[in-house]
Amino acid sequence: MQKYTTSDFENNVIPEGETTLVIFSRKTCPVCHAVLNMFETIVKDYEGKEITFARIDSEEEKGLFAKLALKGVPQALFYKDGLLVKKLSGKHEEDEYYDAIDEVLAD
Repeated sequence: MQKYTTSDFENNVIPEGETTLVIFSRKTCPVCHAVLNMFETIVKDYEGKEITFARIDSEEEKGLFAKLALKGVPQALFYKDGLLVKKLSGKHEEDEYYDAIDEVLAD
């Protein structure tokens, strides 16, 4: 999973229209660590598919976190064609993430 900055987000996700799952997390958040660990497996299952996985530290990129009006972490945001199409807040079961990714890729 790639670590993105605000610049990476603004240059790759929105104008390029890549299908991207962006997870906002925080270094001091145990739930965030659990979700990111879960994604180590999920990312491998989608290698070669038309989706990019990125993580953004909400403390390091406070401006972007505020600009997107996000509340709390972890937040999984799904972008397609430069638009936010789905959001999952908090920790979810692995199957829920797979289902959400498959749904976004199928649209």
